[in-house]
Amino acid sequence: MNKITITEAARLAGISRQHLYRGFINTGKLSITKDNDKSVVEISELLRVFPDAKVVTDNGDTTQHEETIKDTSATSNNNELVTVLKLQLAEAQEREMWLKKQIDELRQQQNHLLENKVIKSRKKFLGIF
Repeated sequence: MNKITITEAARLAGISRQHLYRGFINTGKLSITKDNDKSVVEISELLRVFPDAKVVTDNGDTTQHEETIKDTSATSNNNELVTVLKLQLAEAQEREMWLKKQIDELRQQQNHLLENKVIKSRKKFLGIF
């Protein structure tokens, strides 16, 4: 058959089973099917999502292929992830700086309003000025 278990798919992809579910199956990037009430992944589907995965194929002969993923593809995926996370961090820091600026401006406005209220109430109290 051309189907493998979720655990086997995660092993061939070089990631944990949990990461396979969270990052690929639950997001719809990798589709699964049920076979005798077991979740399975078709090898073609695994290769679509993980093109560098080399899986064992048995077409009646004894020729088998290695079952590893190239380290370079895993490294490049990690580098892409690091780049995305750094960009998100920079954006979050910019938002934080903008929000702090907004808070400072509102505090200045509040202080200005309080100062004006104190001055007006004194004039009314004394009534002469």
